[in-house]
Amino acid sequence: MVQNAGVGPLRPATRVRLADQVVTILIDAMLDGRLPAGDSLPPERQLAIELDVNRTSLRQAIARLEQMGVVEARQGRGTVVRDVATATDPGLIAHLIARDRPNVLGELLEIREALAGLIGRLAAQRMTVGDRRALRAALEHVREATTARDRQERELAFFRGLVLGTRNRPLVAMQAWVDQAYGDAADLFSGAFVDAQIVCDGLDEIARAVDTGDVVAASDATTAYAAASGARLLAASARGGRGPTRRGATK
Repeated sequence: MVQNAGVGPLRPATRVRLADQVVTILIDAMLDGRLPAGDSLPPERQLAIELDVNRTSLRQAIARLEQMGVVEARQGRGTVVRDVATATDPGLIAHLIARDRPNVLGELLEIREALAGLIGRLAAQRMTVGDRRALRAALEHVREATTARDRQERELAFFRGLVLGTRNRPLVAMQAWVDQAYGDAADLFSGAFVDAQIVCDGLDEIARAVDTGDVVAASDATTAYAAASGARLLAASARGGRGPTRRGATK
């Protein structure tokens, strides 16, 4: 196995958020096979020159890659590349979405849809009066949004409240992981939130079912919303984040 052979050809990193740029460049090299699992990164000085970055930014980038689980420091080997296929950091999933949107986003949405019915059922069973009041307030907050991007952020807040209302801590942690992976690439999908009525009608159906404690209706409504919004997210991604061309739509 050849070690310390460089990762070129690579484009120099830009000066905007330099460490983040370096993270992206190195992950791309791993995914493209230019930095295969088991190889060591070039020495710090060599890599900094190759990427045209200062060593402080490079160290920050490598520390972030260690947190993501795609490299590790080994005695006598330096920084060694791990198999990116085994990494589960949401930031890496967001990076994969940016590279291969339809496939990776589809996989993420499969998880989201599978969890949706459970979330709706448990929320209907366990939400307190105060929780339900807060959920209604979150829905009104969505209705008041004036842009698609703002509506998108408020819809995420609505679901955050819904999941917290399940009182299921592992489910909250799982949903937080999905939210972070999606949220890191959220700008790619804001076009899915152009049509305010579609978004609000779907959320209203969930809120009404939860309000009445109807576990079947809440599960069905949450699943249906996840499926419909997932289709809109995929369509928006295919359009590069833009919403459908409609007269009178809020962009």
